[in-house]
Amino acid sequence: MKRLNILLFFVLFYVGITFGQQKVAVYVTKGQDAGIDKVLGDQLVAAFAKSGKYIAIERTSSFLAELNKEQGYQRTGAVDDNDISRLGKQFGVQLVCVAEVNDVFGEKYVSARLIDVESAQVVNTASEGSAMKSMDDLLKVTQDITTELTGKTAKDKADDEAAKAKAETEKEAEKAKAKEAGYYIMDNLAVSTGITGEVDFDTAQSMAKTSAIGGYKDWQLPEIGELALIYTKRKEIWRTDDNWNSAVWSNTKDINCNSMDTHKCIRWDGNISIRGGGNGCRFTEGYFAKVLLVRDIE
Repeated sequence: MKRLNILLFFVLFYVGITFGQQKVAVYVTKGQDAGIDKVLGDQLVAAFAKSGKYIAIERTSSFLAELNKEQGYQRTGAVDDNDISRLGKQFGVQLVCVAEVNDVFGEKYVSARLIDVESAQVVNTASEGSAMKSMDDLLKVTQDITTELTGKTAKDKADDEAAKAKAETEKEAEKAKAKEAGYYIMDNLAVSTGITGEVDFDTAQSMAKTSAIGGYKDWQLPEIGELALIYTKRKEIWRTDDNWNSAVWSNTKDINCNSMDTHKCIRWDGNISIRGGGNGCRFTEGYFAKVLLVRDIE
């Protein structure tokens, strides 16, 4: 159990419960600068109160009187978290906030921890380093510390990390499944890794409607913007340029040949070409292009 050197200067506040609010005792251990300790204690109380969860009442003298009765404190000037927990219970609080200021490499390092008096377990921690050259610096540090302490608990943060790790594991598993099934996951878009030979647009649409890659039946031709993005990542997806050795169909019509069945494609050189149509559309570069499919991932 971590030991703390407690004071010549000690700040404690009692925070009452109102409409479900928890009671918190806050104290600052003696640092190198009594003025900073005093302001830190005052500002911690103010910040806790402003959080909307607490109402602060100062109880410094009575808490110190009880602390001075502790044999361990009389002998060593130190008290551990179990003692803090027991004293917190005696004063009817649910939480005790312990804060201290240390000089580290020419800067002030402020650390605080929130202790549950029932279990004597640390439920949240916060720390902040600052040159502490002005009152504004001190106020900012105090606000940052309090914001972190009154936010997510250590358990909440651990749960978030576990959920994040689980999501990453599931993502990697999905990527492995995708590779085996014949598609690639690119952000929120699945891209078929098999590019067909050249076909006309009607055949390309039919292929999209009947495709069931990976067991999914909502595959479609990509819009031109999606296709352009896929082109930029082609080496990441296929590890080669060989598959993209012709134009590839998009589902985006060409406005210059609106009356014709003409659509934009991305050529092997990354440029857009127009294909399909026929009589009266001089901009087309043929009737055929290759096909790749996409589907949205939620």
